[in-house]
Amino acid sequence: MKKLIFGFIATVFFSGTSIAQTTQYQKPVSVVFTAKADLISAINGCYTLQVRVYMTNDGDTTLVSWATVQFGDCGQRRETNANQTCKDQEFKGDYFYYTADSLKYCLVDLLEDEVIYSKYIIEKDRVISSVKK
Repeated sequence: MKKLIFGFIATVFFSGTSIAQTTQYQKPVSVVFTAKADLISAINGCYTLQVRVYMTNDGDTTLVSWATVQFGDCGQRRETNANQTCKDQEFKGDYFYYTADSLKYCLVDLLEDEVIYSKYIIEKDRVISSVKK
């Protein structure tokens, strides 16, 4: 019985090794996300930005999502829900509005990633500091 089990393990191990040996080397994919923002308005402490997230993959940059974002003293929010995929919603104190053409991914879903969220905050702070000068 031990020989049978050892034989089975050896067969699985060596067949797995031969598969690994025939697999071609794949170049590691380097994906970088960046956030960009532009001021739409700043009225009485209510800021409205257009925020975009881009993905760069092996030198090719693609817009993956965008939304209109409001934060500050904006009063009552208006929900439009013009996009069937992404719903207007609040995320960490900012309110995200989507239009019918906000692309495949919801910006809020991308901002769940800490790296992308930190880039969003840096870009948001950059725009706010330029307004306050």
